[in-house]
Amino acid sequence: MNRPRKAAAFYKKGFWMNKLLLRTLVEIKWSDSKAGEPIWEYYDELEPLMPALCNSVGYLLDDNKDYKTLAQTISNNQVLGRITIPVCSIETIVDIRKGTFLFSKEKQP
Repeated sequence: MNRPRKAAAFYKKGFWMNKLLLRTLVEIKWSDSKAGEPIWEYYDELEPLMPALCNSVGYLLDDNKDYKTLAQTISNNQVLGRITIPVCSIETIVDIRKGTFLFSKEKQP
């Protein structure tokens, strides 16, 4: 008879949950480049083309000084939907579980 293991046993054995499920869950607000329509336009009719403002939510897989990598979904041994965002494009990073700012461009020198 197979009996289910207790969750605590997984933690003691260094099971995958230590690596994946305990990762920080964040929301990153960032700016991305934006392209206009691929058509001919007259100079005197051009309107400003502002960057796209983006929000991404996921598990923080890679946190370093140059970029942040998030995973949208995690399982016992896989991740789905990775995105890497350059730090220079990031406006804010919020730890969703704690409700605290991990980074804000406004507070940087």
